[in-house]
Amino acid sequence: MVDELVRTLGLAPHLEGGLYRETWRTSVPVDTPRGSHAEATGICTMRTEWPPGRCQRTR
Repeated sequence: MVDELVRTLGLAPHLEGGLYRETWRTSVPVDTPRGSHAEATGICTMRTEWPPGRCQRTR
């Protein structure tokens, strides 16, 4: 069941653990010291361990 859900939602491994899929991205760019990035994005996440080992860091 979990594998089917992952395939249906198109989730991929996230660098900080769990699975994710980007669902939305603004077309407005923002220049940062690390380069140009989208002003905002939306993601769907699925934790694969319980309790979660760590939370995702937002920069």
